[in-house]
Amino acid sequence: MVGITRAQRARGDRPVVDDAALYIADNGRCLCGAHLGNMARFTGRDISGQKVERMTPAAARKALRVFHWEPACETCGRKAS
Repeated sequence: MVGITRAQRARGDRPVVDDAALYIADNGRCLCGAHLGNMARFTGRDISGQKVERMTPAAARKALRVFHWEPACETCGRKAS
């Protein structure tokens, strides 16, 4: 697992987000589950305490249609499928 601490591994903690899915976090940033950060991966909330939201297919279509923006991870470039 990427980004797991020794204590989390000892407790048997598992991420609550899907590494392959796209999420909206940190005031509108689009990131995949693997690049959300350790806190968001295991709690579902980013470092500022805001809940991360999974990008749904309907939301991805709306972003493309309304904003002319194709959702993709800002770090690795993974696109919504």
